[in-house]
Amino acid sequence: MALYKNNTNNSIVFNQEEFDINRNYIPDFFIAVGSLDKNESIHIAIDLEETPVLFVLYFMKLIDSVKDSSITIYYKEDTKELKSALKGYGLKYINIDQFPFSLPDKQS
Repeated sequence: MALYKNNTNNSIVFNQEEFDINRNYIPDFFIAVGSLDKNESIHIAIDLEETPVLFVLYFMKLIDSVKDSSITIYYKEDTKELKSALKGYGLKYINIDQFPFSLPDKQS
């Protein structure tokens, strides 16, 4: 599965494992985010070489709908295009290297 939820860290990691560009992952995100603690900071890592545009639109809606929660999203992709898209939607770019927890493929 490409989506890892960690209740202890109140985090979600989405990675390349079994990723299919044609699959709609928004319901998976919706369920995972909905089960996290909204009273704590939520950390989301997008560990993909290219971030699907649909994810960016979903994150904008997610952050708007959960105003009382602190949601931080980290991206592996480091391109002008992504940064420009995020800026256009009022979202901040944070590199995945700043993700405060171990990523699933880096855990031993």
